[in-house]
Amino acid sequence: MTGAAWMEVFAGIFSAISHSYGSLQISADLVIALALALALVLVLMWRDAKSAGRSIWPWIGVTPLAGSFGPLLYFVMSKEKA
Repeated sequence: MTGAAWMEVFAGIFSAISHSYGSLQISADLVIALALALALVLVLMWRDAKSAGRSIWPWIGVTPLAGSFGPLLYFVMSKEKA
């Protein structure tokens, strides 16, 4: 995708968000809710990695790149305690 196409995509997203005060508030609420959910998942991953003796840093690096697949892969690939 060219730079102009990316700018058109982002312009379309931001124009939809700023269409009215209601859509702006819904977008802000979604951003806040997703940020809180991500923080909760990262805290859970941190505590689990600490108790299992695993390194959390690779998974913290994967999470911004892969989105929700980062924590999902972390918990899927973790060893179950006997």
